[in-house]
Amino acid sequence: MTDLIDQHEHLEWCAFEDDPLHCYQLSQFQLVFSGCLYELEVDGFPSSPKTPHKVDLYDRSYYMNYGGDYPGELYDGYMQFHPMTLSTVYWKHLVPYGQELAMVGSCKILITPFWINVNSLENITDLRDPDQLEKTLLYWLPKGYENDDSHWIYPTSPDDISVHHLKDRIWLEFLHGGKNGSRSYEFCTAITPEHIISVDFQPEGHWEQGKEPCPELLKKVFRSFWAFMDGLSIIESPEEQALAPGIHRLKDPEQKDEEEFVWEIEPDDDPNGW
Repeated sequence: MTDLIDQHEHLEWCAFEDDPLHCYQLSQFQLVFSGCLYELEVDGFPSSPKTPHKVDLYDRSYYMNYGGDYPGELYDGYMQFHPMTLSTVYWKHLVPYGQELAMVGSCKILITPFWINVNSLENITDLRDPDQLEKTLLYWLPKGYENDDSHWIYPTSPDDISVHHLKDRIWLEFLHGGKNGSRSYEFCTAITPEHIISVDFQPEGHWEQGKEPCPELLKKVFRSFWAFMDGLSIIESPEEQALAPGIHRLKDPEQKDEEEFVWEIEPDDDPNGW
């Protein structure tokens, strides 16, 4: 799809403000964002019950349950990095193609709270300290590739982690994934001394797998991600929490005819390979 993308300065996507607004009450915090949700099944991981819109961050029952089959080391009987399955947002990238629109890629964002067992980490007491969060990520991420890291991308030094200041909050970004497959751009921020929120951006189909996207292409793809992040808020002050937990529609849903999409397919392309 790269050739078709190169012909256009901007990629199009459905405006997030037209999508449902999701509000999660995570203990004293509200997490608010817009988007269409995608039902995700992760191979090799146990299925998790749907997380309600109001949860206690300190209640283990809301986190992923491995039923004693977790292959890694446990600390105090629990995972060192315990994820809570929250939401996956999905959208398509489109460009004009004749009289129609062509789909040139898709994007997913996995939103996951983690409860970090800071007692198991040396010199880590408060993840809200950016230096401690960075050290935690550099310790944690390589552990998933200890047996075979030759085919994987993950941060190994502070130089591999970028710092972003978004809405008075510090987010750390790093790249991870397969060298010959899909890659993710993950953003993490701490909300308590031992809890983080992960926003994992996964573009697919915009460039050939196993190749490094050029900066211009990556910038085009990331415009929609930054638009999503503009609408994401983590609110701690009760006075500023105006929404009830749940799904909200800012406008009445309208019946729309399904848009027709066309694919630019070369003879060797496989549209099912995305």
